[in-house]
Amino acid sequence: MKFNAGLNDFVGTLSGGEQQKVAIARAVIADSDIIFADEPTGALDSVSREVIFELLRELVGAGKCVIMVTHDIELASKTDRALILKDGKIFKELHRPSGEELYKILEVQSTTEE
Repeated sequence: MKFNAGLNDFVGTLSGGEQQKVAIARAVIADSDIIFADEPTGALDSVSREVIFELLRELVGAGKCVIMVTHDIELASKTDRALILKDGKIFKELHRPSGEELYKILEVQSTTEE
């Protein structure tokens, strides 16, 4: 996973992906029982995306609670539980969802909006 910034670099000089990695590192170092991850892989390349997602899975394995918001169906399909939201409310809850299930629900959800 690439990271080109130095310890003395200001946050404003970092790329979006580097800023995201710093935010994730801060959350991990804080050793909180609950980690809120809003689009944690959104600005990352595919290699970093996998590294970060695996780190989040390891945190869950260590007894931490990770609440992740994502539009990435592939990542959502690798979670223990997925909540699909519509208009700020839970539309559907899935345990260990497959990508196919998620695509189907999103397709149904989008056709009910038309």
